[in-house]
Amino acid sequence: MHRNILELYNEARGYGVRLIVYRDISNLPELPAYDVYREGVLLDLDFPDADLILQKASDNRAFVSRFSWLLLHNGTYETNITESFFDINILPDSDVKISGPDYLLDIYKIKPNHPLVITSLDLNRNSSLNELSSFWNNFPTPVKRRKDLNNVHLTAATIITQPQHFKGWSDLTNREIDTYPKLTYPLMMLCSEDLNFRYNLRQVDLYGDELNGSFNGLAGLLQRNEIEVGITSMFMRADRFGVLHYSSETVPLTGAFIFRQPSQSAVSNIFLLPFSRDVWLASAAVFLTSGFVLALLSRLLFHMDPILSQLTPSEAFTFALGTVCQQGFHVTPVLVSARAVMLFTFTTALFAFTAYSAKIVAILQTPSDAIQTIDDLTNSPMGMGIQETTYKKVYIAVEQSSGYDVISKTFEEHEKCGLKEIEAFSLPMVAIPIRKHSGYKELFASRLRWQREVGLVDRASSIWLAAKPRCDSAASGFVSVGLLDILPAVQVLAAGALIALLILLAEITFAKSSRNLLRC
Repeated sequence: MHRNILELYNEARGYGVRLIVYRDISNLPELPAYDVYREGVLLDLDFPDADLILQKASDNRAFVSRFSWLLLHNGTYETNITESFFDINILPDSDVKISGPDYLLDIYKIKPNHPLVITSLDLNRNSSLNELSSFWNNFPTPVKRRKDLNNVHLTAATIITQPQHFKGWSDLTNREIDTYPKLTYPLMMLCSEDLNFRYNLRQVDLYGDELNGSFNGLAGLLQRNEIEVGITSMFMRADRFGVLHYSSETVPLTGAFIFRQPSQSAVSNIFLLPFSRDVWLASAAVFLTSGFVLALLSRLLFHMDPILSQLTPSEAFTFALGTVCQQGFHVTPVLVSARAVMLFTFTTALFAFTAYSAKIVAILQTPSDAIQTIDDLTNSPMGMGIQETTYKKVYIAVEQSSGYDVISKTFEEHEKCGLKEIEAFSLPMVAIPIRKHSGYKELFASRLRWQREVGLVDRASSIWLAAKPRCDSAASGFVSVGLLDILPAVQVLAAGALIALLILLAEITFAKSSRNLLRC
């Protein structure tokens, strides 16, 4: 015996395999179902306590994909193997081989308390190393070769939080209600057809929260092993990992504040936006210079052109201001140099006015980008609505897809172009829950990954999760100009009227005072 163990150690060292031999049943390892590395187990079924070891492995769910079991058996499998494994749960995600004198068997059960499924492999103990290596390199994994569950029934449950609004799994009228159960249902139905099994389906109205150490809702059913899998997608939360596992992620869930960006006129003076600061300064310099040149020509050359005497400095300033406003001038000098100054000033004003007009029209049709962060949103005067969800007591916002579904139905086309979203918080991934240490976890995960690869998950997502509405009419149609848009112009007009009124009162007062002085 010691010599055989020593030879086994030497062989394992040659292949870089760490080997631990247990000869005392009281010192057996725990065989946890999940760990950071894979393990292989070699067990001689002729060992006196082999049945106890198998039972412990079954209770600990050590017959999972993490372990590869090779069981040595010196008898005939027809008479002994079926009886030995009657109470042992070797489910479809297990990797268990039985090696006899002239046979090698792959065994598993479709479901607990079901008969063994025994597959004879074309190998035996006398096979050469090359034959073994070639066979194992081409031998598929358990999840790839066990795609027929023989029409067994697995207990499952799904979520319907508002039964009064439920009209069927394919009804799209209320996509925002129970979205993720409805999205997951066709995926899991396809999975059952793919693996040839059926569901005994139950209905609950809660995903499950911990109360006094135990969970209610769907999570509670999985915790108590009353069901095998949940037909929904639920948050991968840390508090749930102790009572259930997850098979595969489905679609990302985003909670966001969705709003329309305010118009440019709501956050800034749109009459100043068409030109940059440098353009404004350059334009002011050009028009003031033209007024100064006209005033200078009037001062120096009025004897050559008497009309120039009318171009006083105040009139020259009025000319510059009128040119900016696309107004003419009542004075037409005879002097060519003065006419040239006026001509090029008017031409410059025309080009500037054309660019200004085109730009301000575009600004009126374009929303601003004033709100970029949650602080900006908090400091804005916007009101906020909250979506009714099962996690509304923890998070306050709207599911992105649900919000876009309502927006698509209620917003005008041009209103969709100003949409902005700010992610309020990072939500956990959603995945399909499954009973802890379930023997079908890897099978479901493999087939759901295949559905994702071929686009079936994306198809279901496009049906049940509304995408952000496309902005197809940003530059079409008419945009009404409101009072808020022209408010700066109204303010300038009001200020001018007030100043004019004050000047008028001052002039009247001054005139009365002058008349009184003359009488005296």
